[in-house]
Amino acid sequence: MATQRRTLECQALVAAQSIAFQEKTHRFASRMSRMPVSAIREILKVTEHPEIISFAGGLPAPELFPVAAIAQAYADVFASEGPAALQYSTTEGWRPLREWISGRMQKRGIDASADRVLITTGSQQGIDLVGKVFIERGDAVVVENPCYLAALQSFSAYEASFIAIDGDGEGMRVDQLEDALRYYRDGAHDKRFAVDAQTKLARVQAARGYYDDARQQIQAVLADAVATSNNLTIGLCHEDLGRVWLEAHSYENARSEFLLAIDYFTRSNSARPLARAQMYLGQTEDLLGNLTQAAAAYQKALPYFEKNPDYTNEAALRFGLGKLALQQGRLKEANESLERSIKLTEQLRENAWSKELRSSFLGLVHDRYQAYVELLMTRSVQEHDRRLEIRAFEASESGRARALIDSLHDLRELRQPSDPSLLLKEAELQKEEQRLIDGRAKLVSQAASEAGIAQLDKELREVRSNYEALEARINDQPRANYLLRPTPLVERNPALFWKGVSAALAVVLFLVLLAQLGLKT
Repeated sequence: MATQRRTLECQALVAAQSIAFQEKTHRFASRMSRMPVSAIREILKVTEHPEIISFAGGLPAPELFPVAAIAQAYADVFASEGPAALQYSTTEGWRPLREWISGRMQKRGIDASADRVLITTGSQQGIDLVGKVFIERGDAVVVENPCYLAALQSFSAYEASFIAIDGDGEGMRVDQLEDALRYYRDGAHDKRFAVDAQTKLARVQAARGYYDDARQQIQAVLADAVATSNNLTIGLCHEDLGRVWLEAHSYENARSEFLLAIDYFTRSNSARPLARAQMYLGQTEDLLGNLTQAAAAYQKALPYFEKNPDYTNEAALRFGLGKLALQQGRLKEANESLERSIKLTEQLRENAWSKELRSSFLGLVHDRYQAYVELLMTRSVQEHDRRLEIRAFEASESGRARALIDSLHDLRELRQPSDPSLLLKEAELQKEEQRLIDGRAKLVSQAASEAGIAQLDKELREVRSNYEALEARINDQPRANYLLRPTPLVERNPALFWKGVSAALAVVLFLVLLAQLGLKT
């Protein structure tokens, strides 16, 4: 009887599990209903048939796999570091490999330290991490049409929707982007996305100087923001509207919008947007002449940016604090804030990936350098120290020089040494280094002899040594030193220095006078 009862219990349990499995809504997350069948999996099923050569999955030819080289690599690792290789490691990946990747990226002009490198098991994990970090339920992802199937599947797992943009020979048709976003807005069920898309378009319009169009667009979408009942979304909408008013020099309206944004950000407990809105409020109060209110707003924003790295916003905040302190005669505080702002601005400039971006960036923040020069001149008058005037002159001219250099197409034209063939030799050594690197990788993949690899390593060391020596020769030229590493002005003879400055000013005034006389005649 006990055995029979146990059998019936087991049968009942299996039946219950079977029913629960069939009714997947009771067993799986609701997002599984949105998950499409894996197209990659269906493609790979076909490749199991030996008589079929499939081009659909982008599969490599199996005869080209470096099986022997990979086997040897595994053997070498297990022979030297077997236990460590099998042990858990850091999430970021093996440190020596990350350092090697960092060095390779820096040669390509990408400033990525080893601490900013993350090793993944492949591109698919990288795509999945992007989706996990950035995509929230209902977010829309703009993709090229056609798009990588596995990326669509990965993003679908995070309950995203897609906006497909056609492509041409140069990639995505960005001219179709605005129409596509507008179409999605009109038919979208996620009002938060619609609000976000419209405010972004409005900011683009404001950047182009179409302030009325930008303001009307944000005001029209504000009702949708309120309908979301999401305090963060409503606050962002008011913040963007405040920024439009601020750029249009309508400061009273800007202040009202920033105060509303601060209220909504406080309700939503959104620390970063709250600090950013406080910073914008400080700028607005300063422009309205309300220095006490401006200082209070800046001080409320400062603690967040001191604890959370955000160079862009902290640089703007420090500039505001420094400018305010300068207006109020608090020169020590002004000096600390403005020097910090300039330092962060320089770091942001160095991180700009192209000369065009760096030049554009310096144009936008030129007022920070002007404020710093004004501070140095004010200190010079109060402290009777002409060295501060020299520092002000250097700061002004170095800022101009950097903007000029960044605006030029090719820096090499500025650093031409006395022997132009040095630059040609530099290019040849760069090509030779890359050829040796590629050759070594090929030998390793083909499981070549250690002697052949060692020979390439020797040649690579020689090329790099020659390259470093050549760079030293190029950079040791007077023109290169003057442009790339300008030495500070030395006050060996202040009288002679100011005599030269006065002579230059006299020439300028004389030319202006001639121009005025010519116009009168």
